[in-house]
Amino acid sequence: MNDLEKLNAFECFWCKSTHLDKVSDDKYKCKACGNVNYKITDNDKIKFTLASTYMASYKYDDADKLYKELSESENTKTKVQALYGRLLSFFGVTYIKDFNGSLVVTFSNYKPEFSSISECSYYKDIINSEYKDEYISKLNELDNEYKKIKVELDKGIKYDVFICAKISLKTKDNPNLKGYTEDSKIAEQLYDELTKKGLKVFYSDKVLSGIDYDAQIYSALMRSEKMLIISSDKEYLESPWVQSEWERWINFIKEDIKDKNSLYLFVPNNTPIELPLKLEKTQIFSYTLELINRIIQNTKERIAENNLINITTDEYHNKIYRCEIELEYENYDKVEKMVEDLLNENPEDAKLYILLLLCELRLNKESDLENHINPLTNYQNYNKAIRFANKDYKQVLKTYNEKIVNRIKEKEKELDFTNITISKSLLDKEFLNAEEKYKKELYSEAFEIYYRLSNEHSYAKAYIKTGKCYEEGKGTNKNYEKAFYWYEKAASLGSIRAKYNLGNMYYYGEGIPQDYEKAFYWYEKAASEENVSAQFNVGKMY
Repeated sequence: MNDLEKLNAFECFWCKSTHLDKVSDDKYKCKACGNVNYKITDNDKIKFTLASTYMASYKYDDADKLYKELSESENTKTKVQALYGRLLSFFGVTYIKDFNGSLVVTFSNYKPEFSSISECSYYKDIINSEYKDEYISKLNELDNEYKKIKVELDKGIKYDVFICAKISLKTKDNPNLKGYTEDSKIAEQLYDELTKKGLKVFYSDKVLSGIDYDAQIYSALMRSEKMLIISSDKEYLESPWVQSEWERWINFIKEDIKDKNSLYLFVPNNTPIELPLKLEKTQIFSYTLELINRIIQNTKERIAENNLINITTDEYHNKIYRCEIELEYENYDKVEKMVEDLLNENPEDAKLYILLLLCELRLNKESDLENHINPLTNYQNYNKAIRFANKDYKQVLKTYNEKIVNRIKEKEKELDFTNITISKSLLDKEFLNAEEKYKKELYSEAFEIYYRLSNEHSYAKAYIKTGKCYEEGKGTNKNYEKAFYWYEKAASLGSIRAKYNLGNMYYYGEGIPQDYEKAFYWYEKAASEENVSAQFNVGKMY
């Protein structure tokens, strides 16, 4: 059996279990989750497996893109199976093992507009297909679990803080370990401390009751003001239930359901900890009583104001308004001092950095930014504002810059159209000349042209060719560092092959230190753009 067959033949497309029963020549049923898996083409297997990897990583949009492609298949079984995948990605369904080793259905995308998943178009398409009997029992099971979430939400229980921590010592590699983690003991202390201070706190080991615990967890996630993760180890962060909780919270932030600064990570005893990529921008603190008291105080203030921590008071808004008035009178130095004081109160307010930018550019109001002569991305204060702006304000700021960039491009076209056309034509001919020499194995002559086009003329098509020559030592000395440099430039311009090559270099540690996470990142980028080799590698690494 080759690697491709090993990867796909005996792995469930829905829960990734390897325990499947063969029902017929073209149908398998998973013993773990009970879902049907049909025998399909190798190419479609790769896509289903990659989509399954995305689902397990809570990347539902990426999974849905693949399911959408597969749902357009002429093969009815593939099409219906893909529609089932689209249903799961739409509601954000992930399978997780519970404390007894059984699989539990979890939802990340509850849709208030749907009282039942049967109202979704994908559900209807499956039911109207000739294979509905293969899916009806699983659809009913999903619907029952979905409706439990509404029951919990309707109870109206709200929490100030959601505590997320690894409770059991059991891990994937050591499933027989008994006892509780040190993180869970700290979480329990934190729960008691915050509760004594009058806060409503959710911590699963203290609050969960009955058997419908994921519905309770989802409701608590939706109804909590902020999440506090306690972890001393990356492995704990990536344990199924812990990851499920913080992944769902991050999705809520992306959808503007939660405030972007509502997620905290506590690291006991200043323990150095490697973070999953999605948590790298999380606010990280060592566990101290002072910090706990600060969070308690902030939470109480927010409750009193009926607002989020980072939403400011009327007095704060009045100060910003005064800054805007002073700008109209060109009192730039005065405004700079006022804004610096406000930044001490709220260092992540995008509006304050825009006020500083206006002072820097000597502009009187924000709308004047779109008429500035240079791209706004050239200025540090603009980039800081983009970093902290919410979704809507970020789009406004980006629009200012886009207008400037488009205006510059139009002027360049007007001034240089003739010269650019002539120059591009000559460069294209040079590149084709290099390609011919490469085919004839005149590598030194080909490399000389590729390198000149890349280095002197920034000719994008030549970047990946230059990198390839350095990587393979054709026409020049083998140099992985330089190969990496040119692949990176090509990838920044969208070259799929260059993204795949970067994945290889990180995977094998060629030219840069070996880094599997970054290798996976680049493989995944290339895989999402239909590079089959990258799709295979993503599945293999998972």
